[in-house]
Amino acid sequence: MKMLTQIRFKLPFMMALLLIIPMSIVGLLSFSQTKVLEQAVIYKEEMENIGGKFKKVFLEYEKIITDIAAMEELDYQSYTYSNDKKDDIANMPNINDPVKTAFYEAFLKNIEKQYDYLLNTYFATLEGEFYLSNIPPVEVDLSEFDPRQREWYMNAEAADGDIIWTEPYMDTGTGKSTITLAKAMVDENGKIVGVVGLDFDMQKLARLVRMQIIKNTSIIGGISLLIGIFFVYLFVRRFNRSLSKIQHGMEKLATGDLRTEIVETTSKDELGQLSSSYNKMLINLKELVTNVIQTSEQVATSSEQLSANSEETSKATDHITRSIQEVTAGTDDQLSKMKLSMDFVHRTLHDVNAIQKSSQAVSLTSEGSSIQARKGRDIIHQAVEQMHAISDNTKNTSTIIYDLEARSKEIEKILSIINDIANQTNLLSLNAAIEAARAGEHGKGFAVVADEVRKLAEQSSESTKQISQIINEIQQRTGMVVDSMKTGEEAVGKGTELVQTAGDTFINISDSIDDIVQKMGDVSKAITQISINTDDLVTSMENVSNISEKTSTYMQEVAGATEEQTASMQEVSSATRLLADMAIDLQNLAERFKI
Repeated sequence: MKMLTQIRFKLPFMMALLLIIPMSIVGLLSFSQTKVLEQAVIYKEEMENIGGKFKKVFLEYEKIITDIAAMEELDYQSYTYSNDKKDDIANMPNINDPVKTAFYEAFLKNIEKQYDYLLNTYFATLEGEFYLSNIPPVEVDLSEFDPRQREWYMNAEAADGDIIWTEPYMDTGTGKSTITLAKAMVDENGKIVGVVGLDFDMQKLARLVRMQIIKNTSIIGGISLLIGIFFVYLFVRRFNRSLSKIQHGMEKLATGDLRTEIVETTSKDELGQLSSSYNKMLINLKELVTNVIQTSEQVATSSEQLSANSEETSKATDHITRSIQEVTAGTDDQLSKMKLSMDFVHRTLHDVNAIQKSSQAVSLTSEGSSIQARKGRDIIHQAVEQMHAISDNTKNTSTIIYDLEARSKEIEKILSIINDIANQTNLLSLNAAIEAARAGEHGKGFAVVADEVRKLAEQSSESTKQISQIINEIQQRTGMVVDSMKTGEEAVGKGTELVQTAGDTFINISDSIDDIVQKMGDVSKAITQISINTDDLVTSMENVSNISEKTSTYMQEVAGATEEQTASMQEVSSATRLLADMAIDLQNLAERFKI
């Protein structure tokens, strides 16, 4: 089972499957497709085109029919027959001789048995007699059958002694694909005395063709499979050889053994690229390990010397640092007290400045707010006037809409009157038409006029209906507008009240902001005076503090530098010890590799 998981076995197995599966599919398709040949109607020319072997079969049967046509037994005019008769031949042509029927049935059947592809053997005489090897059952009535009217007989008779082949057909008796070959029989004077025919079994020949195709396909497939397997073997062998070398080398590399050999390759495919990459990796790894070993030895030696020097320097720096720290301690105490005073003064000055800036900002903001409040008051006043104008326009529009609604109702009344007049006119025209009809010839002209009046009345009535519908729609829309205008009037009234209230509020806000601006101006002046006095105090304190601070700064810088030097030397000493340990570890790791 372990072998099946290796590429050297999986690869040829998969390639063999890739060869066998298509070959098997081709074989099955050939088997199923050639099977159709046994049920199909096959032409002689198609068989001949398949191969010379089948052409020879047809030539052989042409020779057979030629030999049969020349047999003395078929010289029915002079041949002496036995007295045996064939019973139950009522279904054969009436002209047939019972003695000849019995003789030729046996004679032709004996000939038929000698050849593989014959279904029926028969001949017809010049007088219309028809003798064959297989007499059909009584259900098949041939009593009125005249072979001279058949295609095979007429074609052979007209062929001037040549052999003719009919078109292929399905034999009704056997259900097989059949083709008939026929040849005219002649006497010693060359006169045609009849025609002999053979029913050739094309289905049997097709079966032979099928077996030949399957055989050829199998042979070609087998040879192709062997050739394919051979090339697969060569490819897999070459592939496995290179892969095994790389695998062996990688196993040695995994154990740290760099003494493995370079994999030689000349191919340019992926396997060749893999081999080249492996060789480059091996060379680079050897160089890397060699350099690491050499460098680690040098680092270990240098780090030991550096560690010793850094320890001596660190001791001297510690002594200097302690001396400077004692001098700095007194200076720091004096400076810290001075800084406390300075910090308090600075905080006071900072607070005063902050208050001054805040008061100035509040003053500016208050002035801006005052200006905006005045603008807002003016805008509100304009808005109130505009709302009054809108209210007046809305009332005027409402009056016009109400008047339009009243006018539409008056139009509706007028249309009702017009409609009544049209209806009465229609009735009058109808009565006039009746009277005109009573008047006979004298009333025809009046009848025409009455009919036209009636039509005009109907058109007037229809028009008033349409106008009435339009007026109704106008009234509905006018009603909607009236409702909307009422709502608008109420909204305008409320808006006017709200705007008036907002205007009063803006006036109050503007007055309050003016008071705030005046008071903030007074506060700002007082804070400015406090800031001037505090600045003078800060200047005096800073002069005293600068002298002490410079002295302390110098001492701190010296102390800080010595402390930094001490810390740096300690770090260097620690780093050198760590570097020495790492160099030793690196040497131990590098020694695992064998070069």
